[in-house]
Amino acid sequence: MTLLRRTASSYLARRAGPAISSTLPPPDVSRYDAAQVAFAARAWTLKAEEEYRSAAVFTEIVAGCLQLGAPVDLLAPLSRVVQDEIAHASLCLDLSVRFGAPPPAADLSRVNARLAAHGSDRGRQALSLLLFEGAVGETVSVSLFRAGRRGAREPCTRAALSAILRDEARHSTLCWHAAAELVPECSPEARDALQRDLSRSLGAFEQGAALPALRRLEAGTPFDPTLAELGVIPPEIRVEAFYGAVEGVALPRLTRLGLDGRRAWEERYRTA
Repeated sequence: MTLLRRTASSYLARRAGPAISSTLPPPDVSRYDAAQVAFAARAWTLKAEEEYRSAAVFTEIVAGCLQLGAPVDLLAPLSRVVQDEIAHASLCLDLSVRFGAPPPAADLSRVNARLAAHGSDRGRQALSLLLFEGAVGETVSVSLFRAGRRGAREPCTRAALSAILRDEARHSTLCWHAAAELVPECSPEARDALQRDLSRSLGAFEQGAALPALRRLEAGTPFDPTLAELGVIPPEIRVEAFYGAVEGVALPRLTRLGLDGRRAWEERYRTA
Protein backbone atom coordinates (compact mmCIF):
# COMPACT_ATOMS: atom_id res chain seq x y z
CA MET A 1 0.00 0.00 0.00
CA THR A 2 1.28 3.47 -0.92
CA LEU A 3 0.52 6.19 1.62
CA LEU A 4 -1.00 9.27 0.01
CA ARG A 5 0.77 12.40 1.20
CA ARG A 6 -0.37 15.97 0.58
CA THR A 7 3.16 17.34 0.06
CA ALA A 8 6.78 16.60 0.89
CA SER A 9 7.92 20.15 1.71
CA SER A 10 6.73 23.74 1.83
CA TYR A 11 8.70 24.43 -1.36
CA LEU A 12 6.81 21.73 -3.27
CA ALA A 13 3.51 22.96 -1.88
CA ARG A 14 4.24 26.42 -3.27
CA ARG A 15 5.23 24.98 -6.65
CA ALA A 16 2.00 22.98 -6.82
CA GLY A 17 -0.06 26.14 -6.51
CA PRO A 18 -3.23 26.74 -4.49
CA ALA A 19 -5.29 23.66 -3.71
CA ILE A 20 -8.77 23.37 -5.21
CA SER A 21 -10.09 22.81 -1.71
CA SER A 22 -9.05 26.36 -0.77
CA THR A 23 -11.79 27.67 -3.08
CA LEU A 24 -14.54 25.57 -1.48
CA PRO A 25 -16.81 26.58 1.38
CA PRO A 26 -15.98 25.04 4.75
CA PRO A 27 -17.87 21.85 5.62
CA ASP A 28 -21.12 22.33 7.49
CA VAL A 29 -21.74 19.07 9.33
CA SER A 30 -23.69 20.48 12.27
CA ARG A 31 -26.80 18.48 11.40
CA TYR A 32 -25.01 15.14 10.99
CA ASP A 33 -23.93 12.75 13.71
CA ALA A 34 -20.39 11.47 14.18
CA ALA A 35 -21.03 8.14 12.44
CA GLN A 36 -22.43 9.85 9.35
CA VAL A 37 -19.48 12.26 9.12
CA ALA A 38 -17.03 9.37 9.57
CA PHE A 39 -18.73 7.46 6.76
CA ALA A 40 -18.44 10.50 4.48
CA ALA A 41 -14.77 10.88 5.43
CA ARG A 42 -14.11 7.29 4.42
CA ALA A 43 -15.92 7.90 1.11
CA TRP A 44 -13.57 10.81 0.36
CA THR A 45 -10.61 8.60 1.23
CA LEU A 46 -11.77 6.02 -1.33
CA LYS A 47 -12.23 8.77 -3.92
CA ALA A 48 -8.69 10.01 -3.24
CA GLU A 49 -7.35 6.52 -3.84
CA GLU A 50 -9.32 6.18 -7.10
CA GLU A 51 -8.11 9.53 -8.42
CA TYR A 52 -4.53 8.63 -7.52
CA ARG A 53 -4.85 5.37 -9.43
CA SER A 54 -6.35 7.23 -12.37
CA ALA A 55 -3.34 9.56 -12.46
CA ALA A 56 -1.07 6.50 -12.66
CA VAL A 57 -3.14 5.04 -15.50
CA PHE A 58 -3.14 8.23 -17.57
CA THR A 59 0.60 8.60 -17.08
CA GLU A 60 1.00 5.21 -18.77
CA ILE A 61 -1.47 6.18 -21.50
CA VAL A 62 0.58 9.29 -22.34
CA ALA A 63 3.86 7.34 -22.33
CA GLY A 64 2.40 4.64 -24.58
CA CYS A 65 0.85 7.16 -26.96
CA LEU A 66 4.23 8.86 -27.27
CA GLN A 67 5.67 5.51 -28.29
CA LEU A 68 2.85 5.05 -30.82
CA GLY A 69 3.64 8.42 -32.38
CA ALA A 70 0.22 9.84 -31.54
CA PRO A 71 -0.47 13.41 -32.72
CA VAL A 72 0.90 16.15 -30.48
CA ASP A 73 -2.56 17.71 -30.43
CA LEU A 74 -3.74 14.54 -28.72
CA LEU A 75 -0.78 14.14 -26.37
CA ALA A 76 -1.11 17.64 -24.91
CA PRO A 77 -4.69 17.29 -23.59
CA LEU A 78 -4.03 13.73 -22.41
CA SER A 79 -1.07 14.95 -20.38
CA ARG A 80 -3.32 17.55 -18.77
CA VAL A 81 -5.61 14.76 -17.60
CA VAL A 82 -2.74 13.49 -15.43
CA GLN A 83 -2.53 16.92 -13.78
CA ASP A 84 -6.30 16.99 -13.31
CA GLU A 85 -6.37 13.57 -11.66
CA ILE A 86 -3.54 14.53 -9.29
CA ALA A 87 -5.48 17.70 -8.41
CA HIS A 88 -8.58 15.56 -7.80
CA ALA A 89 -6.60 13.22 -5.55
CA SER A 90 -5.37 16.24 -3.58
CA LEU A 91 -8.90 17.63 -3.33
CA CYS A 92 -10.36 14.34 -2.13
CA LEU A 93 -7.48 13.91 0.31
CA ASP A 94 -8.08 17.40 1.72
CA LEU A 95 -11.80 16.71 2.13
CA SER A 96 -11.19 13.36 3.79
CA VAL A 97 -9.04 15.18 6.34
CA ARG A 98 -11.62 17.95 6.76
CA PHE A 99 -14.19 15.30 7.56
CA GLY A 100 -11.84 13.62 10.02
CA ALA A 101 -10.38 10.64 8.16
CA PRO A 102 -6.84 9.36 8.75
CA PRO A 103 -4.37 9.71 5.85
CA PRO A 104 -5.42 7.34 3.04
CA ALA A 105 -3.27 4.64 1.48
CA ALA A 106 -3.67 3.85 -2.21
CA ASP A 107 -3.75 0.21 -3.29
CA LEU A 108 -2.17 0.17 -6.75
CA SER A 109 -2.44 -3.61 -7.26
CA ARG A 110 -5.36 -3.26 -9.71
CA VAL A 111 -3.47 -0.70 -11.77
CA ASN A 112 -0.30 -2.79 -11.75
CA ALA A 113 -2.26 -5.80 -12.98
CA ARG A 114 -3.72 -3.75 -15.82
CA LEU A 115 -0.30 -2.39 -16.75
CA ALA A 116 1.10 -5.91 -16.94
CA ALA A 117 -1.68 -7.20 -19.19
CA HIS A 118 0.20 -6.62 -22.46
CA GLY A 119 3.71 -7.32 -21.29
CA SER A 120 6.32 -5.27 -23.10
CA ASP A 121 3.99 -3.96 -25.82
CA ARG A 122 3.56 -0.49 -24.38
CA GLY A 123 1.67 0.84 -27.38
CA ARG A 124 -0.99 -1.87 -27.17
CA GLN A 125 -1.12 -1.39 -23.43
CA ALA A 126 -1.76 2.33 -23.90
CA LEU A 127 -4.60 1.68 -26.34
CA SER A 128 -6.21 -0.79 -23.96
CA LEU A 129 -5.96 1.64 -21.07
CA LEU A 130 -7.20 4.55 -23.16
CA LEU A 131 -10.18 2.59 -24.39
CA PHE A 132 -11.27 1.08 -21.10
CA GLU A 133 -9.82 3.06 -18.19
CA GLY A 134 -10.14 6.28 -20.18
CA ALA A 135 -13.22 6.20 -22.41
CA VAL A 136 -15.37 3.62 -20.63
CA GLY A 137 -14.10 4.33 -17.11
CA GLU A 138 -14.47 8.10 -17.32
CA THR A 139 -17.97 7.70 -18.81
CA VAL A 140 -19.02 5.67 -15.77
CA SER A 141 -17.21 8.10 -13.49
CA VAL A 142 -19.25 10.98 -14.91
CA SER A 143 -22.45 9.08 -14.23
CA LEU A 144 -21.43 8.27 -10.64
CA PHE A 145 -20.20 11.77 -9.79
CA ARG A 146 -23.39 13.22 -11.27
CA ALA A 147 -25.45 10.87 -9.11
CA GLY A 148 -23.46 11.81 -6.03
CA ARG A 149 -23.80 15.52 -6.69
CA ARG A 150 -27.54 15.21 -7.33
CA GLY A 151 -28.11 13.94 -3.81
CA ALA A 152 -25.50 16.10 -2.05
CA ARG A 153 -26.76 18.89 0.18
CA GLU A 154 -23.73 19.68 2.35
CA PRO A 155 -22.16 22.77 0.66
CA CYS A 156 -18.51 21.72 0.65
CA THR A 157 -19.37 18.24 -0.61
CA ARG A 158 -21.57 19.52 -3.42
CA ALA A 159 -18.99 22.10 -4.55
CA ALA A 160 -16.21 19.48 -4.60
CA LEU A 161 -18.29 16.98 -6.56
CA SER A 162 -19.23 19.70 -9.05
CA ALA A 163 -15.58 20.63 -9.59
CA ILE A 164 -14.55 17.02 -10.22
CA LEU A 165 -17.58 16.31 -12.41
CA ARG A 166 -16.69 19.13 -14.81
CA ASP A 167 -13.24 17.65 -15.36
CA GLU A 168 -14.46 14.05 -15.63
CA ALA A 169 -16.94 15.00 -18.35
CA ARG A 170 -14.13 16.66 -20.31
CA HIS A 171 -11.89 13.61 -19.82
CA SER A 172 -14.58 11.26 -21.08
CA THR A 173 -15.11 13.30 -24.25
CA LEU A 174 -11.36 13.54 -24.85
CA CYS A 175 -10.81 9.80 -24.45
CA TRP A 176 -13.56 8.88 -26.89
CA HIS A 177 -12.11 11.29 -29.46
CA ALA A 178 -8.62 9.91 -28.83
CA ALA A 179 -9.89 6.35 -29.29
CA ALA A 180 -11.56 7.39 -32.55
CA GLU A 181 -8.16 8.66 -33.75
CA LEU A 182 -6.14 5.59 -32.76
CA VAL A 183 -8.35 2.48 -32.84
CA PRO A 184 -9.07 2.60 -36.61
CA GLU A 185 -5.29 2.42 -37.20
CA CYS A 186 -5.02 -0.89 -35.32
CA SER A 187 -4.14 -4.11 -37.09
CA PRO A 188 -6.76 -6.89 -37.04
CA GLU A 189 -4.63 -8.71 -34.47
CA ALA A 190 -4.48 -5.67 -32.20
CA ARG A 191 -8.23 -5.09 -32.60
CA ASP A 192 -8.94 -8.69 -31.56
CA ALA A 193 -6.72 -8.23 -28.50
CA LEU A 194 -8.59 -5.03 -27.59
CA GLN A 195 -11.91 -6.85 -27.95
CA ARG A 196 -10.79 -9.60 -25.55
CA ASP A 197 -9.34 -7.11 -23.09
CA LEU A 198 -12.58 -5.13 -23.11
CA SER A 199 -14.50 -8.22 -22.04
CA ARG A 200 -12.10 -9.01 -19.21
CA SER A 201 -12.07 -5.40 -18.05
CA LEU A 202 -15.84 -5.03 -18.11
CA GLY A 203 -16.22 -8.08 -15.90
CA ALA A 204 -13.67 -6.82 -13.39
CA PHE A 205 -15.23 -3.35 -13.46
CA GLU A 206 -18.70 -4.69 -12.73
CA GLN A 207 -17.39 -6.76 -9.83
CA GLY A 208 -15.75 -3.75 -8.22
CA ALA A 209 -18.19 -0.94 -9.02
CA ALA A 210 -21.65 -2.49 -9.10
CA LEU A 211 -21.87 -5.98 -7.61
CA PRO A 212 -21.22 -4.91 -3.97
CA ALA A 213 -24.17 -2.51 -4.24
CA LEU A 214 -26.31 -5.21 -5.86
CA ARG A 215 -25.49 -7.67 -3.11
CA ARG A 216 -26.38 -5.05 -0.52
CA LEU A 217 -29.76 -4.54 -2.17
CA GLU A 218 -30.40 -8.28 -2.43
CA ALA A 219 -29.56 -8.74 1.25
CA GLY A 220 -31.85 -5.89 2.23
CA THR A 221 -29.04 -4.12 4.09
CA PRO A 222 -30.37 -0.72 5.20
CA PHE A 223 -28.82 2.48 3.89
CA ASP A 224 -28.98 5.71 5.86
CA PRO A 225 -30.55 8.18 3.36
CA THR A 226 -28.92 11.11 5.16
CA LEU A 227 -25.56 9.91 3.81
CA ALA A 228 -26.65 10.96 0.32
CA GLU A 229 -26.54 14.57 1.55
CA LEU A 230 -22.83 13.99 2.21
CA GLY A 231 -22.21 12.68 -1.31
CA VAL A 232 -22.49 8.95 -0.58
CA ILE A 233 -24.41 7.29 -3.41
CA PRO A 234 -27.29 5.02 -2.29
CA PRO A 235 -26.82 1.47 -3.62
CA GLU A 236 -29.87 1.48 -5.88
CA ILE A 237 -28.77 4.76 -7.47
CA ARG A 238 -25.19 3.49 -7.86
CA VAL A 239 -26.46 0.40 -9.68
CA GLU A 240 -28.68 2.47 -11.96
CA ALA A 241 -25.87 4.95 -12.72
CA PHE A 242 -23.35 2.20 -13.46
CA TYR A 243 -25.47 0.11 -15.80
CA GLY A 244 -26.99 3.15 -17.47
CA ALA A 245 -23.53 4.47 -18.33
CA VAL A 246 -22.17 1.11 -19.51
CA GLU A 247 -25.15 -0.19 -21.46
CA GLY A 248 -26.64 3.11 -22.56
CA VAL A 249 -23.49 5.07 -23.44
CA ALA A 250 -20.25 3.07 -23.47
CA LEU A 251 -21.31 -0.05 -25.40
CA PRO A 252 -22.88 1.87 -28.33
CA ARG A 253 -19.82 4.11 -28.56
CA LEU A 254 -17.50 1.09 -28.59
CA THR A 255 -19.53 -0.32 -31.47
CA ARG A 256 -19.21 2.94 -33.37
CA LEU A 257 -15.44 2.56 -33.04
CA GLY A 258 -15.64 -0.74 -34.92
CA LEU A 259 -15.51 -2.97 -31.85
CA ASP A 260 -18.40 -5.15 -30.70
CA GLY A 261 -19.54 -3.49 -27.50
CA ARG A 262 -22.50 -5.79 -26.93
CA ARG A 263 -20.41 -8.93 -27.40
CA ALA A 264 -17.71 -7.60 -25.07
CA TRP A 265 -20.38 -7.12 -22.41
CA GLU A 266 -22.01 -10.53 -22.95
CA GLU A 267 -18.64 -12.28 -22.78
CA ARG A 268 -17.27 -10.38 -19.79
CA TYR A 269 -17.05 -13.55 -17.71
CA ARG A 270 -16.22 -15.95 -20.52
CA THR A 271 -12.98 -14.41 -21.82
CA ALA A 272 -9.86 -16.16 -20.56
